[in-house]
Amino acid sequence: MPLIVNITRVFYIPDTATCYNNIGGVLYERKQYKEALIELRKAYAIYERVLGKKHSDAVDCFNWIKVVEQQMSWILKKKLYGTDNIRNDRKPLVQLLQ
Repeated sequence: MPLIVNITRVFYIPDTATCYNNIGGVLYERKQYKEALIELRKAYAIYERVLGKKHSDAVDCFNWIKVVEQQMSWILKKKLYGTDNIRNDRKPLVQLLQ
């Protein structure tokens, strides 16, 4: 009886990270923040491993992770405390970056 071995290789290349990053961006635009955060973290892990954490692509991805985290925090605060108890003059970070 022959032995069948399934070998799966994972290639950590910047193009893969870019795809994850783009998927994260689309999910963010669709307001699917949890899913966006997962994809952006995958992208950042690859960027960090392949290019280093000081590379511009890794830094941009890290910044977007923080944008999504802040947006999630903002939504949670609105749900917990209501809109009247949060400073209304404060804009989400994503608006400031545009």
